[in-house]
Amino acid sequence: MNAELIAMAERLTTSLSTLLEHHNLARNCFIVDAMNEAAAMLLKMAEQKPVSHVQPTIKDPDGILRFKENAIVRHLYDWARERGHGLNELACMPFSNEDRQQFAQLLGYSLSGYSELPYVGDDV
Repeated sequence: MNAELIAMAERLTTSLSTLLEHHNLARNCFIVDAMNEAAAMLLKMAEQKPVSHVQPTIKDPDGILRFKENAIVRHLYDWARERGHGLNELACMPFSNEDRQQFAQLLGYSLSGYSELPYVGDDV
């Protein structure tokens, strides 16, 4: 998908150059500005990392939407937490935001709680 976005931005830039050369559009024309902005947005979108993993969601007995917990991950986390290695300790370790997001999903975080985590972006 990133290659497609880059190709679209290149086609848009080429079209913009053609318009400027052959149709005497002023460089400050709103069409030129809009096309430049669209090309920049496409390139920015192409640079963003896609979300690589999203757990399915469920509704718990209290009616709260949450990610479906992975029983193995929960077991390992509970075992580690009982030995002093909980979420606070993990927060001090050098894991990527993507890994932290996936871990929270696998633990069965509620969707509302997940969206408030500091390592979860606004685009999620």
